[in-house]
Amino acid sequence: MKLTHSAVVITVLSFATVLSIQPSTYARTWACRNLGIGCPQTIRGTSPNPPSPPEPVGFRVCNNSSTNPIYVAYTTKRIGRFGSNGAGASTITNSQGWWNLRSGQCQVIYTGNASDVVAVYAQGSGRIWGNSYQYCIHPTNPFTFNSEVNYSSSECRSRGGRMVPFFTTGNASSFFTFTFN
Repeated sequence: MKLTHSAVVITVLSFATVLSIQPSTYARTWACRNLGIGCPQTIRGTSPNPPSPPEPVGFRVCNNSSTNPIYVAYTTKRIGRFGSNGAGASTITNSQGWWNLRSGQCQVIYTGNASDVVAVYAQGSGRIWGNSYQYCIHPTNPFTFNSEVNYSSSECRSRGGRMVPFFTTGNASSFFTFTFN
């Protein structure tokens, strides 16, 4: 009868277990790698520390005010295609709204990288949250305004919108929360 290396190792490991003898490091390592027996958890691929979940991405807003509800809009800017004269890439401005947030509620309003969001605005019950960066919104209807240049007041009005003051979001990371107080 011809014995294979694996049969000998299994026999040795089994016999060593019955006699409470520790098998050699070589025998344990070979059995683990080649036969999948006697392996510690981490070698089998079931690590006791599972991998970390991916870092979240997006722009979230929270209504921590007593105004109930507030309506939120945001503006993104990104580099577009090169101009027709080849001089350089255009900047594409995109404003979108409305997200309805009740007091105490948070919601992700942009699922891309939060650093794309350059400004945010909210209104509700006669109150306005904004600063000095002017972007176009529609005062009552859901909207998406796109432009390869910054909106002028006349361009905004021609699309049924009006310019309002947004807060700048600064240099946000991949995930960012902006809170309206």
